[in-house]
Amino acid sequence: MLGLTRLGLRRFGTHSHLRNDGKINLTEVLQKSVLSTPKTTPLQNKEPAYVAGSEFLPSPYFLHAKCLKNNTHVTLCNPDKKIIFKASAGSCGFRKGKRRGYDTAYTVTSRVLEQIRLKNLSIENLYIVFQGFSQAREAVQNCLLGQEGSLIRDKIVKIMDKSAIKFGGPRGRNERRI
Repeated sequence: MLGLTRLGLRRFGTHSHLRNDGKINLTEVLQKSVLSTPKTTPLQNKEPAYVAGSEFLPSPYFLHAKCLKNNTHVTLCNPDKKIIFKASAGSCGFRKGKRRGYDTAYTVTSRVLEQIRLKNLSIENLYIVFQGFSQAREAVQNCLLGQEGSLIRDKIVKIMDKSAIKFGGPRGRNERRI
């Protein structure tokens, strides 16, 4: 309890030897114990913290790849999470059933990487965020590892997965029979 009993304040009780004499001011005790900042000695040979956004590592850009069953969305965001460029299978000219598939996702990712090259963005840190499970996810990975991704491949710092995992919830849809 804040160490007040050690500093001279005792609990108020029925016994006279446990009562506070009134000689010590409570504000003085609190200023000495709680309100004063503890004096810490600086640690020597302390390693600097390598955290994104600090002076050592600049804030990262984000490449979001949303790989759905019937479509693929790839978005590039700046460190403030404002969209710089986005592309989807529909914006790349694929219509209806052609929006799904490996080749389509590869084309969408290569278009975003082309825009990075054309805009001469100075990306030093890049986080890649995947969402969803489909063959498009593998296409995005292979595009980043291929010739198109050679510009930013060494800038990738972290790869994250934001996919929702179904746990309980409502009953799923029936399988489509053809």
